[in-house]
Order: sequence, then C-alpha cells, then structure tokens
Amino acid sequence: MAFEAFDVDQWMFTRLLSDSSLMDLLAVDNRAPNYQQCVYMHVAPEKDPVTLKAVQFPYIVVRRSGEGTADETSIGGFRAVVRQLYTVTVWDSQSGAVSFARTRSVADRVDVLLNMQSTTVTAGAVWVNRNGSDIAMTPQADGRVDCGILQTYVATITP
Repeated sequence: MAFEAFDVDQWMFTRLLSDSSLMDLLAVDNRAPNYQQCVYMHVAPEKDPVTLKAVQFPYIVVRRSGEGTADETSIGGFRAVVRQLYTVTVWDSQSGAVSFARTRSVADRVDVLLNMQSTTVTAGAVWVNRNGSDIAMTPQADGRVDCGILQTYVATITP
C-alpha cells in the first residue's frame, strides 16, 4: 500500500461518472446526458474536457482532503488500515430565492452510489461511508448564488 488514494480516487470518479441516473440528473435545462463531463476530481476546470466550453451547473467535485488521512499500524509496524477523507460537493447556481431541490436530488444519488459501498483495488479492500454533510453558498456580484451540498466520506482501506 504505497499511496492507495489514487486507486480510491479513480474508483469514486468512475463510479459517479458511469451512473446513467446521475448523468440524467445533471443534464438539466433540456441538455442531453453526458453533454459535459459533470464530475471532476479536486477542482472544476475552467473549460469542460468534453465540450471545451465553460463548465455548466450543476456539477460535482470530488476532493480528497489531506487532513483526514490516517494510517493505523499493527504490531510490528505494518500499515494495517488507511483512512482517506473525501468531500463530494454538488454545485448549482440560483437566481433570486435559493432552492436546494435540484442539488439535493443529485446529492441523494451520489449518496446511493458511495455511502456504505465497498470495492477492491490494487491496495486492498475499500469501504466507503458518509460521515457528514453541510451546505455552502457564495453570492455573486450579478445577484446569482452559487450553492452546494457538501458530503464527506471516509474511505477505509485494508490490505
């Protein structure tokens, strides 16, 4: 288990990106599913890699948090369990009164795909559990409000 976070990053990204129900929820305003990538690792790019245009709302950003990383060692000093903390944020933009209805349906689908799920990667077995949620709101100069639902997940990896 050298740096297993890359394997978990890839699993989360692929799991979200390959779910057709999630892609349908992200294809709003008469857009076709997969009109843009919609799921980004660490930060949303200035230009979407599919359309080569500005990223459109709603979209998802999956970010691994370095401060949530914890290794546990066994007798003899071997790494026995590794925990990685991830924040999955569903971003949207609203004008006027802010409603989280659309954002919440996307966040609920993300939770179905990640919470209490397990997989096997090259580093070992992985269990993912949600450990919290929050909201974020950023007012913009033009009157819009960028709003997001943040969900934190703990990925526990055992060899």
